[in-house]
Amino acid sequence: MIRKRNRSQTTSVSALLVGILFAIQLSGQDRAKPKTATPSDSAGVGITKDQADGILEELRQIRQLLEKQQAQLDRVVTPQPSVPGAPRKVQMSVKSTWRSLGRADAPITLVEFADYECPFCKGFHTSTYAELKKNYIDAGKVRFVTRDLPLEFHPTASSAAEAVRCAGDQDKYWQLRDALLTNPSAPNDAVIKKAAESLSIEMKAFQACLDSNKYKGDVQEDAAEAATLHLDGTPSFVLGSTLGDKLDGIVLAGAQPYASFDSAIQDMLALQEMLAIQEKLKGLRQTAIQFRDDHIGYPTRLGRSVSQPVVGRSPVASPGTPTAPPGAPVPNLMSPTAPATPPLPTTPQ
Repeated sequence: MIRKRNRSQTTSVSALLVGILFAIQLSGQDRAKPKTATPSDSAGVGITKDQADGILEELRQIRQLLEKQQAQLDRVVTPQPSVPGAPRKVQMSVKSTWRSLGRADAPITLVEFADYECPFCKGFHTSTYAELKKNYIDAGKVRFVTRDLPLEFHPTASSAAEAVRCAGDQDKYWQLRDALLTNPSAPNDAVIKKAAESLSIEMKAFQACLDSNKYKGDVQEDAAEAATLHLDGTPSFVLGSTLGDKLDGIVLAGAQPYASFDSAIQDMLALQEMLAIQEKLKGLRQTAIQFRDDHIGYPTRLGRSVSQPVVGRSPVASPGTPTAPPGAPVPNLMSPTAPATPPLPTTPQ
């Protein structure tokens, strides 16, 4: 598992230093290429030996950090043999009408398909969910989406899902959802009515919504997509990254303990951060070339470049001036592979 040790300092320092590293490498690789002086070169500013030594020392330190993170990343993303119970990858469309908690732009999305009569769904809600909400949802790292998957052999599940959506018309969606999932009893009409009254829901409008079957089609649409994703029990989860209107993730089945979600989320966050660093490094090449042209020149030397003439004298290098050696290569970051999570009991269809 990749943790956050050394990540912040690597991200903040690596951008400039790796740019300089590229500059030094590029300058050394281009020794055989002639360099034509331009008028702007005469204003170039060189670097002193002490400055260069400082840069090289910082490059050595950043190289050690990057190599350490590369080793950690390799352990996470190295393809593992297919084994029973390994997380299954899925892709689903994202809709703005989904009921969600947390930041809309959170890097990770967790979608739960739940049944209000399912004892495992109630167990997840009363144990794992509270900790996930505190550490990830409220912290802006995970967006939590709830969707309905009423199982056919649970006679009250579908009507309960519709009732929660009707409560949403009065801005009481999450309150009624919480009330039904924390109640060990099956959500029959009497339980739903009592819970709605306790939340000060206006009962006449609430009952009219229920009688009209206003949200019956929406509940069925959720169940149909669950079938398309081959989710055959509750609770079932899709955990992944949102890219535009698509969610690429893995399936986590059952009322998993908090540690399972924590491990999978931490790995995904770490992979996203490393890939973000990779994207930033791609954009440094042009900056590194400009740095080389302005401050190092051709051939590489400390001080003013031979390609940067100074009015009134020839730019001759001082004897014994060392050259900057090439730096370490930038790690090749691989595409993320989802961490394996063992399946836990679900309520089967």
